[in-house]
Amino acid sequence: MWDNIDSSKPSVRNPSGARKKITKDRYGEGVHYEVFGHAFLRNDGRVCAWFAGRDRDAIELCEGFRVLSRNRNNPNEEMP
Repeated sequence: MWDNIDSSKPSVRNPSGARKKITKDRYGEGVHYEVFGHAFLRNDGRVCAWFAGRDRDAIELCEGFRVLSRNRNNPNEEMP
């Protein structure tokens, strides 16, 4: 969920083309937390997702996560 995004070219993951490093600052230094979520495309073109937090809270992120699965309705559809 908090992977390094290091790209100099614009993409869905890094639309500005800026070099980014997402850190694990939500739960503290050295704490790894991995969870399933639901990704969706916003009207403004951003890819966001809802996750269940470690403290039973709902977390919406619009950067700093990877989509690891494909659309179950169409497994051949390209995912960003």
